[in-house]
Parts: sequence; C-alpha cells; structure tokens
Amino acid sequence: MRQTCVSPQPSWRCPDYIGHVHGILLYFFKLRRFTRTRWTNMGTANRCLASALSVGRDTVVSMVRSDPPMTDYYLHGYSKLTRGMRKFVCIISASSSVVDAASYELFEDARLVRAKDSLEQAVEVELDPATAIDE
Repeated sequence: MRQTCVSPQPSWRCPDYIGHVHGILLYFFKLRRFTRTRWTNMGTANRCLASALSVGRDTVVSMVRSDPPMTDYYLHGYSKLTRGMRKFVCIISASSSVVDAASYELFEDARLVRAKDSLEQAVEVELDPATAIDE
C-alpha cells in the first residue's frame, strides 16, 4: 500500500520521508538522451534540463566538485552551460511543442502530401490545447 507524506499539516513521522524527497529530486535531475531523432525530442530534453536547473542542479554540481574524493568525470560539460545556453534551454522548453508534434507526424509518414491532414491536426492541438479535450 502506498503511503504519502503530503498533508495540510506535514508530519515527518512518515517512515521514509528522506526516500520520498530523494526520489523527487532524482526525478527532476534525470536527463533525457539526445538521440538520432534529436530535433523531435529537443523540447523534452531541454524541459528536463530546465527542471533540473530550477531545483538546484548548480548546487549539487558545486558540492560534487568541492568534495575531493568525488569525481566530476560526467560533469565536465556542465561548465559549458553558460547564461546564453540557459536562456536557450528555457526558450526551447517553452516553445518546442508545436514543432515536436509536427516532426513526430512526419516520422510516421515523411510524404508531406499524405500526412497533411494529420500534420495539421497535430499542430492545431498543440496551438490550442483545449481542442484536445473530449467533451
């Protein structure tokens, strides 16, 4: 049975509250791979990075780098994440859903003439999310 630690008056008597917090942070810190279909999942990958930055990934990286026994082997590229790149990550995170939807449709059938209707529908749904709600 599931047990939750969320209540109007939080109680830290939950047997594994550290595990819950740990799980939540790991969810935000997990990054998506940048695969061969990189232009269709660019929004997803950047949303994951933006969420990790918003919950303190910078602090975790600095803690790892300041601890001598720890290795930053997998963190070398993190220093390349400049202010301009962070801005790019936020812009792509917020604006890529329409392009991602159209790209997914074109992966199904790259012949634009045959995919026209499904492509238009996918773009319309992303432009107006209320159209995706069933009545």
